[in-house]
Amino acid sequence: MVTFVYLVIIVKYILFRILHQLERAAQRGLWFVVATLPLYLIRVIYLLLVEFGSIKFDPLIGDWQYLVGMGFAMEVGIVVLLVMARIAIEPLAFGSKAARVPPYESGKVETG
Repeated sequence: MVTFVYLVIIVKYILFRILHQLERAAQRGLWFVVATLPLYLIRVIYLLLVEFGSIKFDPLIGDWQYLVGMGFAMEVGIVVLLVMARIAIEPLAFGSKAARVPPYESGKVETG
């Protein structure tokens, strides 16, 4: 929980102090990262319920819907948003000249 609060403090600092200095793509990426914070909060609450809550939150013998809804779905959402942040910051260059790898030089390749 302390780590989550620390992360929120860092993100708030970046948003209010440094956001206007970032490039537009970096700003979009940062907003995707900020969008993951509610999902992290739900994930942290679920982990606290697993440790200190009722037996129904236990992943082994409890209700599986809690595990899927508060655990797995939040993880998938977090991963999707972080991948979108990565793509927003540095877009993939499919088909562009920058993405092309120069061909190998003609000739024999030495093996072994």
